[in-house]
Amino acid sequence: MPVRRAQGDGRIVDSPKNTKKRTKKYDEISQIIDSGSIQDSGNLSYDSCLMRLNYVENEKELLQKKLSKLESDTISILEVKLEEIKTSMDFKIQSLSKELYYLFDKAQDESKSVTIKSTNIYKRKEFIPRPSIFSIMLSQRDENYRTIFNMVLCVLILWGLNLAFDDMREKQMPDWDLLTWGIVKDLKPFFIHWLIMFCTSFVIVPLAHFAAESRGFPIFQMVVLIYIILQGIAFYYSATVVSYRDTPFSMPLAVGLMAEQARMSMKMHSYFREKILWYRYNGEYACRPVCGGIIPFIVLSYPSFDYFVKEVEKYFYFMFVPTLIYRDEYPRTNRIRWEYVLLHLGEALCIIYYAFLIFRTSYPNFEGNISLKPINSYDFIHVTFSCMGHGMTLMIFTHYLVLHLVQNIFSELTRFADRKFYGEWWNSRTFTVFYREWNGVVHDFIHSYLYTDMIEYVKLPKIVSLLLCFFISAVVHEYIVCVAMGFFLPILAVLFGGPGVIFILLTKNKTGRIWNIFMWLMLSTGNAMLMVMYCREYYVRHHPSSLGSTLDFHDFMVPRTFRIQFPNYFS
Repeated sequence: MPVRRAQGDGRIVDSPKNTKKRTKKYDEISQIIDSGSIQDSGNLSYDSCLMRLNYVENEKELLQKKLSKLESDTISILEVKLEEIKTSMDFKIQSLSKELYYLFDKAQDESKSVTIKSTNIYKRKEFIPRPSIFSIMLSQRDENYRTIFNMVLCVLILWGLNLAFDDMREKQMPDWDLLTWGIVKDLKPFFIHWLIMFCTSFVIVPLAHFAAESRGFPIFQMVVLIYIILQGIAFYYSATVVSYRDTPFSMPLAVGLMAEQARMSMKMHSYFREKILWYRYNGEYACRPVCGGIIPFIVLSYPSFDYFVKEVEKYFYFMFVPTLIYRDEYPRTNRIRWEYVLLHLGEALCIIYYAFLIFRTSYPNFEGNISLKPINSYDFIHVTFSCMGHGMTLMIFTHYLVLHLVQNIFSELTRFADRKFYGEWWNSRTFTVFYREWNGVVHDFIHSYLYTDMIEYVKLPKIVSLLLCFFISAVVHEYIVCVAMGFFLPILAVLFGGPGVIFILLTKNKTGRIWNIFMWLMLSTGNAMLMVMYCREYYVRHHPSSLGSTLDFHDFMVPRTFRIQFPNYFS
């Protein structure tokens, strides 16, 4: 009998002699299995070989399962690691590309400020994929700007909690009156009238085709005249809706509706102009019109059905793209980042809420005798200084909300890749650079369709074209503000056309740091004066003891604060 020995841990193992014999048996079984002659072997019985074979097969299956599991686990680990590496590399490449675009734009702007060739005024707007400057500054690679952003965010949170605590102590609940008055009120009629303006703007699609394909100068003049009348009707409609409803819109919604009408009108003009001059650039920016036939008697070609459908689709996309320069095609991103949209939407709602908190805290400065009685120079200077912080904060909030958050939200939803909506206006030494960098969207429109066209087609001198651009911009801004607020007080136009033009000439070619400080001081003073003048007039017109309640043309044109301050000159 084979001898078996017990180990110290209780295990029973074979003796070396028995183990040697067992190994010899396994070798014989392997040879038998390999040769396939189990029944011919005389060394082992058939049942013993079959048992051994089943054991080997079971071990083989077990090893295959372990190997398969090990393979799947290894693949899963590798996939996770590769995804982490891919995400990290994508982020690094994206951050690097943002920095490169930022450096490229900065170098390009610096080269423009050093030397400007005469042919540059005719250079067409080119769209290239690039992020917004705030997106670069607030990226995770730039911790300095992000830390400053976090500090400002903490100050705003603490300030909001302080106001909420005061409301809870006085009223046992937060005060939402100002917010609900400005946003919630009249939302339904606002969207109804916005939809009417949006749908009627599509009339420009066939009108642009008729103008581009008009065969004869009188017909072209007639189409252009119709286009001018259409623009006039659009502005008249929005002004009528805002001013002559039974219950007028609240001021924020009125400003929003007027601004939307101005945006749609500029989009219509951009589409109309590009389609008319498609041949000038060989269809590079706007395709050649495709005719479907000739209208009898007036010898005017109408568009083909397929071409018209495509043009409607292009114009529909153009209406939501955050640019005022029309192109048939724009650079686009690969996908929509919904988390990016939701984050910016949350920031936009917070900015709106804090903007109303600023109005809430500054409005008491205009209550009482400061608005209802003549104000002396000391009180005016005092309240102006009191509003400087509020005015500058509102200016920065407005820029960040409209030109960064809203534009980037629509860029992401439309996958629009060129997101340079503004420049580094906060570093400007000259007011020329400030006006150019503050609002790149409107600046591109003014430069492409007003300044350049007046020089190229109307043959006006550059300085005359520049002054006309300032005048038209001031008139449009003043029109929006006056109609929305319900009175004519052209302080914005005066500051645009007066100190604004003077500061352009004064700071021309200035590069010192002191001129950046000068710019910030003038912006702070100007915004405070705008806030004081407009808020005083608004308070007087909505006070029960104000000078009458009938709104006629004379009452609209003559500010009531002027009648209070100068009763001998304004009656």
